[in-house]
Amino acid sequence: MTSHIKKVGVIGAGTMGAGIAGQVANAGTEVWLLDLPSNGEDANILSAKGLERLKDPDMPGLMSEEAEKLINLGKHQGSFS
Repeated sequence: MTSHIKKVGVIGAGTMGAGIAGQVANAGTEVWLLDLPSNGEDANILSAKGLERLKDPDMPGLMSEEAEKLINLGKHQGSFS
């Protein structure tokens, strides 16, 4: 019996968490990059900063724009099954 991973949740958008999210997206799997909510207008600022690090041209963590589109930020609604 084989199973296929459809979605991955990464908790923590620091250097390691963002890097893991980038590699999951590069492999073609949808990923939710989650971190603690921030005070202020953008509760997902920590997750957004992790995604921005992946887009750094000097040390890119994403192989394509398609991979970037597979990364979702913030609170996930529903299950990861």
